[in-house]
Amino acid sequence: MLKFDSKDLKLTITLFATSIFFFACEIKKERADNFVPPVESFVDFKFEYKDNGTVNFLNLSKNVASFDWEFGDFTFNGNTRDTSHAYLSNGEYKVKLKAKKASGDSLFVEKVIQVSNKKSMTDTVKYACKENVFHLKSDFGDLCSAYSEFGSVLLRKNKLGREYAFWFAFRRTADWFDQEELSFVINFIINAEGNYEFVPPGHEHQFTVNNAWLLYTGEVYQNGFKYVDIQKIQLTIIHASEESISGSIVISLDDGKKYYGNFKNLKVEKTDQKLL
Repeated sequence: MLKFDSKDLKLTITLFATSIFFFACEIKKERADNFVPPVESFVDFKFEYKDNGTVNFLNLSKNVASFDWEFGDFTFNGNTRDTSHAYLSNGEYKVKLKAKKASGDSLFVEKVIQVSNKKSMTDTVKYACKENVFHLKSDFGDLCSAYSEFGSVLLRKNKLGREYAFWFAFRRTADWFDQEELSFVINFIINAEGNYEFVPPGHEHQFTVNNAWLLYTGEVYQNGFKYVDIQKIQLTIIHASEESISGSIVISLDDGKKYYGNFKNLKVEKTDQKLL
């Protein structure tokens, strides 16, 4: 029968316990060495005012998967990390940056900016009609618009920019029972005030010039019947915003005639519906 000295037994147990302790410490140390703390997700941005109403936005967000910018002026949202945006008029705007984490959770930050360096075009147009009325001079007459089919100019968000839709009608007399009428439809996108000249490629209705688009020229109608096609449009935008738009227009027709128009502070109505 084996006999153990009590001192030897105590020493063995002590050495065994010490080995277990040091082994556990090594495991903890290895885990600590390999531990990567979780990166907190946050969303933030800073901005810099540039020339003539343009603002640059620098994204400071971390550990997020996608972005969505709202510029506060009824324009299509941007989804790039950093972005730049041109405002049409001075004023206060709430800019929001939304982001999504890989888990799908959403974060956002909102800041107020104050655009004050947007330069206004010199308005030399001699308006023949009162505000919120479209003036048109043509062989049909020198007239102020009787009404708009829309009730106002429609403004819609478009990926290319601000999309304005005009549909105005004119009568020779103020008599609402007068059936003799001239009307036209114009739908265009602009991103800045200035001068634009749209000439259609072939018989298409879509034009592109100077970062502006004429989506639909329509035709000129008289008494409900197609009169002539529009061949070229020269457009000057003096002022454009979410509330109103002012400028002048020259419409060249396929029969060689030209119509001259101007409009001051036409009321703008925002819509989410698809335009013409």
